[in-house]
Amino acid sequence: MAISAEGLRRKESSREQLVKHAIQPQYLDRLWNAIIQSIEDNPGFNRFRGATLFAHSKNIKLEFMNSSLTKVYDDWHSKWTATIDAQFYNPDRTFVDLAKQVTSQDTALPFDHIPTNHEAEVFLWKKCCLEAYAKSRVVLEADGSPARGNPKRTTYPWATMRDTIGQTLFAVPHGQENMDGLIYSQFYALIKTPFDSSKVYVFDNDSVENLALDPGYIRALQQAGGGITFSKAVAEFGYQHSKKRAHANLVDNRAKSYGIREEHRISQTMMEEIYQQWQQWDRYGDEDDISRPHLPYYIIPTKGVLDFLAAQINKYCFLFEHILSHTGRTYSLPETTVMVTALRALRFSYGSNLLQQESLLYKDRWEHMRDSRLIVKEGLGMEDTMTRCGLGWFLPKFNWATCRLASPHGDNILVGNALVHKEYERRWRAVKDLRDVYIRFNQAASWYDRYNLSCNDTLLNQWLEYLFALNIEQFNTDIWKEMLKSHKHSPELSPLAFQLQENIRFCYKGMKGLFLVDGVAAPPHFVTGNKMRFHKANDLLDFLFSWRDDQERRGWAHKPYRIILQKTFELIERYMGKWVAEDWLKRFLYLVQLTHWVLPYPTQLNLIGSTKTNNNAGLKRRMMWFSSVYANDEKVKLPLREHPQTLHDILRRASPKNFGPGRDNAWEADDLVIACSRQGFELDELLQHWVVGKYSIGSKGYIPLWERGMLPRLKMMEDIHQKGLDELEDLIAVFRVKYAYLDRGGAS
Repeated sequence: MAISAEGLRRKESSREQLVKHAIQPQYLDRLWNAIIQSIEDNPGFNRFRGATLFAHSKNIKLEFMNSSLTKVYDDWHSKWTATIDAQFYNPDRTFVDLAKQVTSQDTALPFDHIPTNHEAEVFLWKKCCLEAYAKSRVVLEADGSPARGNPKRTTYPWATMRDTIGQTLFAVPHGQENMDGLIYSQFYALIKTPFDSSKVYVFDNDSVENLALDPGYIRALQQAGGGITFSKAVAEFGYQHSKKRAHANLVDNRAKSYGIREEHRISQTMMEEIYQQWQQWDRYGDEDDISRPHLPYYIIPTKGVLDFLAAQINKYCFLFEHILSHTGRTYSLPETTVMVTALRALRFSYGSNLLQQESLLYKDRWEHMRDSRLIVKEGLGMEDTMTRCGLGWFLPKFNWATCRLASPHGDNILVGNALVHKEYERRWRAVKDLRDVYIRFNQAASWYDRYNLSCNDTLLNQWLEYLFALNIEQFNTDIWKEMLKSHKHSPELSPLAFQLQENIRFCYKGMKGLFLVDGVAAPPHFVTGNKMRFHKANDLLDFLFSWRDDQERRGWAHKPYRIILQKTFELIERYMGKWVAEDWLKRFLYLVQLTHWVLPYPTQLNLIGSTKTNNNAGLKRRMMWFSSVYANDEKVKLPLREHPQTLHDILRRASPKNFGPGRDNAWEADDLVIACSRQGFELDELLQHWVVGKYSIGSKGYIPLWERGMLPRLKMMEDIHQKGLDELEDLIAVFRVKYAYLDRGGAS
């Protein structure tokens, strides 16, 4: 059934409690009076004033159907009086639903014999007629303004059409209609029934939109949030089941007619007054000379309506599936935005819905203030296209050649909080950090086309350097989070570590005061044993960053820094080709090594492994680190052999202006690579000359070695640190102006 196939979703709360009590009828009166009295006596229960005991009898329409209105009421009233004791209810507060349904006589089920002159029809309410009826229920003041207490009207556009709607009219409490006994009215078309199975409508499960989220992001979100976000298999099954159910009903019901229905919830007192009016009609008969009014509904062949609905559903399914089939291993934010839009529009494509409440689809452009800044948001403007064309469709904000939102609309389109799940509000900080890096990455991805980077090599290099900095910054952030995680199990970090947090310099000099052992400051615990898994930095970097091998990383394979690196590689590959992407990745790992002389020593389960504990031997659990040293004997000499010449010395000779004592040690990425190359310190040497820093002391094992001095920093990382999206936009705008004169093939 649809409710089991399409309604499945992860619950937003971890617990659900349903309380049910079976009450014997002889106690109901006293119990209910006690409840009413408690509400009246307790000011804290004001919201419950006017509570009504609700008992209902559903699906009894066919039991009382008759050609005579008075006969219908007589049959119902006899059943009512035989069942209900009049002393236990107030006719003024007991309500019945009075309904009228109009349907074409030509209707048939699948496999019925269909006469030659048969034509199944669909009736749809005319918007103008429902508006006229609603106006008849509005009471005006002397000056023509609506009086207080008028019913609240809500409209439901059908299939994003302009001229046919459903509507509800709700009598406000203490309003005149409510006091007269008219509580609620609704008008709807029965064409909704092919898509309704026990109130489960096709494509109405909002968890299906999770199919548009990047799988890597979902896996990283699970790690950051500490739970399961959603089941992809369940979402796919629900989507496919909705398609099958919609198709089956659109095909099987082409010979069936669907009418219109209006329902009014009225008090039993009002029902008695209406019954008396019906008796008057029966007594005097209908007057034949009264001209019949125009029909308040459209009459359309069922085949035409179902063909239209099939086209409505198919166009959005095609858009979603077309984008999904052309995504890579990861999804970009523009791809996610279009897929979410298509899935969202599917819900409104076939029935009557509150389209006006879906800002993404209905609105065009609006503004609001946030922290004294003007924020511009955009939707796809179906309100405008429905008014002008009669059918809702997207305003020209798409580039249909690429099936992406055109610039600059894509940056302002509101897809809801698609990158945040309610399951993770408990771990909001971790999830917020993860979401922010994804948004910053997708912001950078949008710059390539928006600023036409392919026509300006210098600006393109700045963009590539920004991607270096973004990825290294996320790597540092994830290391710090892993340090905190380890510290919770076995406290080791010093107060200085919490002061620096994500600003740690990953070298011996920058880390020697970050740890405490028995209350005494201690350096990092460097791994030096014979059974080390990694002896060369290159092998360690591959294990930390590579996603193209079969090595197991159960506990940290989907860390944000790994997902962002993969997405960055695919982004560069898509725009600039595989060779450029491979070269960028090679330079990235080289920069990681130059800016991380101390690296985390991972295991299959943890990004930072830990030593074993032994209380008898006084050994406490400590984080494990890899000291990476440059060991090319032709260029440097390691300590304990002779007077050392270290990597720090090479960098200082390469650029005395910005590296050395009293300098800020900040480099442009290209300048750092070029400076090292000029000193004979080549990119390819990462494979053989960067090794673990350790020195044998005979039978006693090894002692650790490390690079002296302070390591270089990337200037771009300083420029983007803790910057908001608007500030990053300002940064790229500055670069754009600065290097505009270097544009190729066009004016600046």
